Amino acid sequence: MTPTFPNSNVADHRAGNLIVTGFMGTGKSLLGRLLAEQLGYSFLDTDALIETEQGTPISRIFQEQGETYFRRLEQQTLARLTQRDRTVIATGGGTACSTTGLDLLRRLGPIVCLFSDPETIHARTAQHYHRPLLEGYTDRLQRIRQLLARRMPFYRQADLMVDVSRRTPREAVALICSRLPSL
Repeated sequence: MTPTFPNSNVADHRAGNLIVTGFMGTGKSLLGRLLAEQLGYSFLDTDALIETEQGTPISRIFQEQGETYFRRLEQQTLARLTQRDRTVIATGGGTACSTTGLDLLRRLGPIVCLFSDPETIHARTAQHYHRPLLEGYTDRLQRIRQLLARRMPFYRQADLMVDVSRRTPREAVALICSRLPSL
């Protein structure tokens, strides 16, 4: 699928950041790093930032404090990043899946959403057992489908949607860069 800019504000957007979001297993961190390198930007991964600040893995935060607590941490982290410039910011897969999350992301810069088919996501996450939203499910593929169905209306509000199912990371980065306005 060719990426599209469903929201016209990207063509006019001159913010100095680029947000990379999408479902787990779509390569947000890897592509974010590659995009930062390509653009000459800094790179931040909000999940890694939260883990460092909390001194514990996200899976443990989910287990001990719950998803609602984690989402508050995400929102607080994003609010602190509003002064950043020339930064590619990779977010957790659920960050953009609320009106509040989307509003915070929009204040930071244009949003690129990476997506993939459920089967590819399942294959990519099969070796990662510390996926909090998949833990405890025997049919992880079905759980991925459920979560994707719930999240897709939010993901579709991104400024640029890129299907990474059959693209290498470098191909996806080249495609994203070809679609971005001059920053």
